Amino acid sequence: MTTTNQLRLVPLALIAAVSAAPFVLMFAPLGIVPLIWGCGILMTVDRRVRQRFSSVGLPGYALFFAAFGLIGAATAFLAPEPLHSLGVAARLVLTPLLLMIYLAASDTLDRDERNKLLTAAVVASVCHVVLVGLAGGVDGPLLQLTHHLSPKNLDDDKVRFNRGIAALSVLASPYIAVWCRCQDRKRLVLVIAFAAALIFAMLGVSSMAPKLALAAAISGGVLAWLGGKRGVWVIFAILLLLATILPFLLKAVYSTQWMQETLTHYMSWNIKHRLIVWQFAIERYFDQPWLGWGLEASRRLPGGSDNIPNVAGAEYMPLHPHNGFLQIWLELGVPGALALVGGLTALALRLTHRFARHPFWLALATAACCAYFAQSFVSYGVWQNWWIALAILAASLFSTAFRAAEECRAERQPS
Repeated sequence: MTTTNQLRLVPLALIAAVSAAPFVLMFAPLGIVPLIWGCGILMTVDRRVRQRFSSVGLPGYALFFAAFGLIGAATAFLAPEPLHSLGVAARLVLTPLLLMIYLAASDTLDRDERNKLLTAAVVASVCHVVLVGLAGGVDGPLLQLTHHLSPKNLDDDKVRFNRGIAALSVLASPYIAVWCRCQDRKRLVLVIAFAAALIFAMLGVSSMAPKLALAAAISGGVLAWLGGKRGVWVIFAILLLLATILPFLLKAVYSTQWMQETLTHYMSWNIKHRLIVWQFAIERYFDQPWLGWGLEASRRLPGGSDNIPNVAGAEYMPLHPHNGFLQIWLELGVPGALALVGGLTALALRLTHRFARHPFWLALATAACCAYFAQSFVSYGVWQNWWIALAILAASLFSTAFRAAEECRAERQPS
């Protein structure tokens, strides 16, 4: 195979991943894992990707992410299912390498290939917004159509679409970055129209978590844009504080008479269930506070599969605590919390260094992080394959858009 033919694999693989992602995330969200991994492995066939891979460098935040896997492997003997924990640990250690492959592949694109990829991303972003708009709400037309074609539990369809909706809250900033890659004033109206359509679609969904993520993204982006580095560090100071004291804070809150009365009063069942799950997770964490229960042990905690009294089918621990920070404390204990603090610090340093002279891009990158953390704080398991693959897709899109923006700026500068 010639070098020219080899190079064509990279843009084709990236375009395939980006173009298929909205449909996979909406209709078969777990399929994003083989899509991202498959395209990543395919791109390693390219010699230039392998060469660039060795020089791209492992981002500090990704290094700390791999630390979760190493800690999980070292403490696997504590887990109810040690072999399962070791398997998850191996995947976590390999995940940063997949991110490096995507970043290296993005760097090997020439201008024409990059423009084709970003054009595909623009089309994909529109498709994703349209799909969320059709699936949103209790009686969304897409939800009703899929239920009519394949009758089953309507709640299962809602859960499936909820993942695709959550993905849009995370990909919102990278999508906008793709639209704004050259910050062309002529396209400003289109960018505003797309952003408005995205917000309108998100406000129409029935789930609260994506709305919370979108609100966090907008708030964090505005603070980063207006405050620059200081604004970013304010956001990450809050995250670092929560990462450091969360179990102790929640224990103190749950011990108050006010919280006990709140749990007995009527409220949205989804919110009440979250609060009960967090309370159970805190109780179990303090049973083994130093090293935790082991990686992915949440799904096998003693008493976790017991049903909550007077509520049929609702367990105290449905697979994971639905809070990423709390899950890390619960499963990996103090070592995991230290890795979390280190990873957050490295990510903040990366953002403030990489985009120090680009406030608009700093705001978009910070907004994406805020959306991801906000969603992780109330919904998905921190080690879930599809959730991690989504982060890699978002980082790859953003990196490609930023490189295109740098090329546009270079062309505008007088020679």
